[in-house]
Amino acid sequence: MNTLGHFCKKTRKQQRLSQAEVAKAAGLDPSYISSIENGEVNLSVKAILGLAKGLRVSPVTIFDLAVGSKPIADKELIQLAERMRNLPPEKQTALLEMVNAVLRQFESQNE
Repeated sequence: MNTLGHFCKKTRKQQRLSQAEVAKAAGLDPSYISSIENGEVNLSVKAILGLAKGLRVSPVTIFDLAVGSKPIADKELIQLAERMRNLPPEKQTALLEMVNAVLRQFESQNE
């Protein structure tokens, strides 16, 4: 189990939630919650936002753990994530949505 998976399972159990309850609140399939907890999937921004909602935590917490499970050499990216942590949850969500939109645009330009 990776860091994110461990966090999700621990948080879910602390809140006495089933995978089905988290999945419903997150707008995700219960089997996907299981896959996250077992470290079997990479999360999309939509999944990060939904999982944060389902676990009642900040999207930045999920993002940090998802990214933190992979090596990052870019200190600026880490510093941006730290700055994001200080924003209210609704602004964190909006910022993640904007970053995702920009990334999609860059990716489509590289095709």
